[in-house]
Amino acid sequence: MSIKISFWNVATFAVFCLTLLSCTSFSLYDANRLQKGMSVQTVSDLVSKSPKNTYTIHLKSEPNATLTVMSFDMKSGGTTSDYFAVFENDQLLYWGYPYEFNRYPDPRMNEIGKAAVETMP
Repeated sequence: MSIKISFWNVATFAVFCLTLLSCTSFSLYDANRLQKGMSVQTVSDLVSKSPKNTYTIHLKSEPNATLTVMSFDMKSGGTTSDYFAVFENDQLLYWGYPYEFNRYPDPRMNEIGKAAVETMP
């Protein structure tokens, strides 16, 4: 029995492989599914890719506050960027690219973004 390999067979296989690879990375689709107040476990179960890091941060303005940060590799097009999900008391507080935390009008959110970037492993 011989197997014929045609251009279309190879092209179909390549598209299939690329589709599988794109499904296994954190994407805008995952980010758009997040909602404020979700627990760490709910976010972990919901997204298609585990975070590359999960760590805690402390704010200078609130030394007793402990926040949890999940850091993802966001893949969009041909680029990969850091993307954060920040939790307070096991509830999703804010999520986005690091620069988005600085654009937020709340100084506390600016401090959270800065601490998340500076503490990132």
